[in-house]
Amino acid sequence: MAVAPGRSPSPRRDAPALVLAATGAALALLYAIATARLLLPDYFPSAGISLDWIKMLGPGRRFPAVALVAFVCAAFALYGVAVALVWRHSRRLPRVLLFGFPLVFAVALLLMYPPTAVDLFHYHADARTLWVFGENPLRVPPSRTDYPIGISWADQASPYGPAWSLLTVPLAPLMAFGDHLLATLVAFKALAAASYLGCGWLIYRIVRRTRPRWALFAFVLFAWNPFVVVRTIGDGHNDLAMMFFALLALERAERRDWALAFPLIAISVLIKYTTALIVPPLCFTPGVSWKARPARAYARSHRASRSRSPRPQSATHRSGPALRRSTRCAPRARR
Repeated sequence: MAVAPGRSPSPRRDAPALVLAATGAALALLYAIATARLLLPDYFPSAGISLDWIKMLGPGRRFPAVALVAFVCAAFALYGVAVALVWRHSRRLPRVLLFGFPLVFAVALLLMYPPTAVDLFHYHADARTLWVFGENPLRVPPSRTDYPIGISWADQASPYGPAWSLLTVPLAPLMAFGDHLLATLVAFKALAAASYLGCGWLIYRIVRRTRPRWALFAFVLFAWNPFVVVRTIGDGHNDLAMMFFALLALERAERRDWALAFPLIAISVLIKYTTALIVPPLCFTPGVSWKARPARAYARSHRASRSRSPRPQSATHRSGPALRRSTRCAPRARR
């Protein structure tokens, strides 16, 4: 903010930005402390089985329960402060803090052992079935490929669509060349973090186009939410990979770009079938057409060309001074 010479910025005006910075730093520190206590290399694969937060924070259940309740209350209290700040002072908050802290949250949780779900190990086992053993994970369960730890539902094939297996192509070298177990799990969490950041960007982009005053609030409501952050990056869930393509389809549909909207929603459905519920509303959206965008582009160019070319005026369309000038200059008829 530019300040006149000899004048210092108002402390009251800068207070919301300082409070937001302190809130984001406290949330990042809270996530880092939780990650240090539940560090992935400390329990995988040495534990031999998939663990939950009670086993990792035990023995007993009292301390794990108190620790979980304290973590949840502290995280959501800080989240509430951030939401209230954006609600009241969105214009005075630095964008670098609002958009930068979600990246810090993702980095802080990248090495956390999944505390409340073991789906990450299923993703890993199914990807190894494809890239290490050359089998189809939609047909071959992890129990037939010798996964290094015991996991639940190991005798069932992957319940996800084929697009999810194709999304693991960037991770394939970590499995095909050496089968790096720990590095692959971290790479899966990085994929979840990228999906989380991409969904936040799309939410901001969609709301900024439809409700500009609500764009920052919508972004913070999603990207700073501890439930979203911990479940996506801490646990490594693939739900936001599915939602990234669904949101991208909605963003294209809002711009009437149907040639991309329907393939994108198809990719989302082929990751997890839940987003098939979005397809009927898309199909019945007013203006749905594969040629909608070219038609609109032609209409715009046609209007532009018409505005550039001079329009001849006939006497019947003239009025006012133009009509008086034309009648004054016209030759009189001979009697």
